[in-house]
Amino acid sequence: MKDPHLATVWTARLCAALWIASLAARSVQIETVGRRWRELWIAGAVALLTHVLVAFHFEHAWSHEAAYEHTRDQTAATVGLNWGGGLYFNYLTVVVWLADAAMLSRVNLQGQRQKPSQAVDWFVAFMMVNATVVFGPWSWRPLGVAAVLWLLIRFRRRKTGSEIASVEVS
Repeated sequence: MKDPHLATVWTARLCAALWIASLAARSVQIETVGRRWRELWIAGAVALLTHVLVAFHFEHAWSHEAAYEHTRDQTAATVGLNWGGGLYFNYLTVVVWLADAAMLSRVNLQGQRQKPSQAVDWFVAFMMVNATVVFGPWSWRPLGVAAVLWLLIRFRRRKTGSEIASVEVS
């Protein structure tokens, strides 16, 4: 590979694109598109795992210490905090998103849970915003801000809709 760094960059972009596509598919009322969000959500989780593995291979030579130092340096340069602990949040994001994707796959076969839990949704959203808006390149920031605004509007509508439904049932 001519520039192995590109593999890290493009797997990150793929992960972000799949996350946004899954949100878009969830918000669409067209049945054929709306059912695709689950595959996009699962693919996004797999893309995140792939991104982490590619980054560890090409950027950090499979060294946790190198990854921690890189995270610490990037955090210091971006927000002025000399702390690499954000790496553990990255690890947690991989575990949480993959576990949720696996759970959605399993329960979907039994016709149960249809959406990620709101806690998982918000946690992944928080991490994606940090990856795109806070720590991402300048070119990603407008996309990250747009995704956040869209999420807030979407969740506000969903909350309003559920409140209306509960009032009608009462």
